[in-house]
Amino acid sequence: MTFIIRFLVVAWLSTMVLANAVAKEFDSEQGFKLNLPADWIAIPKQALNQFSAHLKKVAPDAARPQYDFGFQLRASQNWFEYPYILVQVKNNGRLPESELKNLKKIESGLNQGASEAENRMSALLTQAQIGETFYDERSQRLWATMSINVADVGMVKSLLVFFLTERGMIAFGGYAKEADFAYHSNVFESIINSVSLADNLRYQPRWTDALPGAGRIDWERIFKKALIGAVIGAIIGAIFTVIMRRRKKA
Repeated sequence: MTFIIRFLVVAWLSTMVLANAVAKEFDSEQGFKLNLPADWIAIPKQALNQFSAHLKKVAPDAARPQYDFGFQLRASQNWFEYPYILVQVKNNGRLPESELKNLKKIESGLNQGASEAENRMSALLTQAQIGETFYDERSQRLWATMSINVADVGMVKSLLVFFLTERGMIAFGGYAKEADFAYHSNVFESIINSVSLADNLRYQPRWTDALPGAGRIDWERIFKKALIGAVIGAIIGAIFTVIMRRRKKA
């Protein structure tokens, strides 16, 4: 059974196991809600914004994506300690579902994004690789896995889920060190599967999506940019680890 399919098959089980640990509903105020386990908290917006400035110093040539929300274990001593989840809300236009079913195009865009991120930030990461991809037509979600060798950390794995919406997409990335990923991946999946979209945001397939010309959007470019954001998300923990070490030495 493949990795992504296994995720979907055991979704109900992980949700049941964690049901008693759900402390509260998180309302994003951007059209979606989700449930956080009792031992997870939201990362402050200020901490998310600070990352862009730090990234500019350590990798001036890298793209600097904006992360709208983040979540991590309450017990972590510092922000962005693995494991954590980052969310990007993209309201740049509705995307036709028909093209998303062409996984070869999507995988090409994801792999281009991984290569570009690695080329621009070779001092921070290497061996960026995209694993399995799977499009769930029922929920209009694209699932993917990724692994990266992060400087000063080692191998980091991630579960990436892209939700189609009536305004664009919402990208979720769950990140953990490779040795711990099998354990934390069930938590990532449970949180992501708890996501509910507002009615005006929930994706509605249209018959016009199949018409000639509906698929002229450059999907490879769109998912390349999304993947660059996901790759950079994986190294945030490493960058903040270096920052905290410097502060302690000072």
